[in-house]
Amino acid sequence: MKAICYDSKCNLCSAIVYSLRKKARLKNIELIDVKDFPDEKHTLPANLSGKDTILFINQDTAYFYSDAVIQLFIQLGVMYSIFGRLLSMVPKSIRDKLYRFIAGNRYRIFGSSTCSCS
Repeated sequence: MKAICYDSKCNLCSAIVYSLRKKARLKNIELIDVKDFPDEKHTLPANLSGKDTILFINQDTAYFYSDAVIQLFIQLGVMYSIFGRLLSMVPKSIRDKLYRFIAGNRYRIFGSSTCSCS
């Protein structure tokens, strides 16, 4: 199973998922709103509890922060994969610091919505 768990209240998160949804469906990646997660079909990885992050699940492995974004891009096809591999060359500490800054300020920077775009 492959799945991405995202925050549909975040305009940035929703816009990204909306733009990727067709490609994700073609690659059998399930899109899950964070408000619906975990559920009876999906469980929350123990190492994710309380973290403010996107979650990408590939089989039995959970990725979060910048690693989730990179792994998602790698799964989506050639052009996305190239971008994901380029991102992976940036040191993880820098990627995650930038990710956490954006995630922590996402409502203030990009706004919030009650609409889910999945």
